[in-house]
Amino acid sequence: IVSDAVAAAAPLAEERQCQLSLSLAPALSAIRGDSGQLRQLADNLLNNAIRYGLRSGAGTVDVSLDGKGGWQRLIVRDAGD
Repeated sequence: IVSDAVAAAAPLAEERQCQLSLSLAPALSAIRGDSGQLRQLADNLLNNAIRYGLRSGAGTVDVSLDGKGGWQRLIVRDAGD
């Protein structure tokens, strides 16, 4: 889901002249939940970071997904301009 969301956000990132960086933990367990809602969550976080977190041509949006103790954590980090 996260990889697909990053791929879908790539054209907007290119248009805004920013970079996307994806880091996935090597051994993640399956996430239980509504895949459509999880995808919408990832899409919204990425699109907001690209549109509102960066000035055009200014930086990278870092996306990471890791897991620990049965929990998954999605982090979308922008420059916060």
